[in-house]
Amino acid sequence: MSPSRLTRVLARCLVSLVAAGTVSVISAAPAAAASCTLNSTNGTITRFIGLRTYTVHVPPGLTGQSVPLMLALHGQLIGTSKQHESDTGWSPYADSHNFIVAYPQAIGNWWDLTGSGDINYLRAVVDNISASWCVDQKAVFAEGHSAGAYMSQRIACDAADKFASVVTYAGSDATLFGPSCNPSRPIGVGMFHGLLDTTVPWIVDQQSANLWKGTGRNNCTASAKSFDSYGTLTKYTSCSAGVSVWLRLLYSATHLMPQGATAADQRNKMWSFLTANRMP
Repeated sequence: MSPSRLTRVLARCLVSLVAAGTVSVISAAPAAAASCTLNSTNGTITRFIGLRTYTVHVPPGLTGQSVPLMLALHGQLIGTSKQHESDTGWSPYADSHNFIVAYPQAIGNWWDLTGSGDINYLRAVVDNISASWCVDQKAVFAEGHSAGAYMSQRIACDAADKFASVVTYAGSDATLFGPSCNPSRPIGVGMFHGLLDTTVPWIVDQQSANLWKGTGRNNCTASAKSFDSYGTLTKYTSCSAGVSVWLRLLYSATHLMPQGATAADQRNKMWSFLTANRMP
């Protein structure tokens, strides 16, 4: 068979596999955008990466040469990007805090914690947004709830070259469901958990905090615990490369995302943690 005919045959086979859903297409990482923008999306819009989608909210009136980007990952029980946007309040928060927020969508509502498929997809989401909008590459963050929290910690394990830091709610260490964790650098991880959570008990996040502050990861040597009307906050500091690890335990919160004043306090603390743990 001639080389040109072989190329055509292979191309037809690939198209067939993609159409059948056998192959997931992920766009290659683009070069830095020649002319990025901070123009608003006028709400939340849906974008495609191959056969997969994500939604993104670019607020009006963004200022600066570039702005932070947060990827907010949904859980499994209420497993849609749209629901996570509603539950977390990140979009209106982004409007008032000068950053872009995107909501990736897992296949079948469950994130792949055992391989690189979803890590590649999440990397591609960052690259896809960065190809159009002016993203501060030292301020790319992830947040996740429940299964999305586990996935956010997997991001910290496998994509510390792309993401500056992560925060999680009602999850735990990704190694409970996946391979070992070997971050390419020290990385900030902030864990938030409700003491009334009966789906994923808070103690597993305490165990996760022990791993992230430990000698195998961030090598933190100091800690301080504070109390307020919503819960306790333990900050692990004096960590490698100046990163930090937080464990926030909420008195009256369950597995569901907090609402009302507790949610407002959590958003503020999560954003404070992330912006204090930028990429070196």
